[in-house]
Amino acid sequence: MIKQIISWRPKTENIQQARQWAREYTEVCNKKHPQSNMEIFVERFGDAGTIFIITQYESLTEFDELHTNLLADDEWRAIWRKGIVHFTDDSRKVKIIESL
Repeated sequence: MIKQIISWRPKTENIQQARQWAREYTEVCNKKHPQSNMEIFVERFGDAGTIFIITQYESLTEFDELHTNLLADDEWRAIWRKGIVHFTDDSRKVKIIESL
């Protein structure tokens, strides 16, 4: 099992827009690729308000295939570009973890 964890801190003035975008983004991705089981979370303590998008894959091969498909998808790219304006530039972190 592989999980991708993307964390991003919304700009203070864009918290609600960032949360709405994360819901839309997750909905589109899950509709197109239901096997990814994408979920969104928000941090409650520490860096409160940070949004986490967590996606799971059966293997690195599935991860690569899905990302290749997403990068070729005009709707996905449009939604991604629409959302990035709501987040601070230096806060995005991506982690790929694998179960033991």
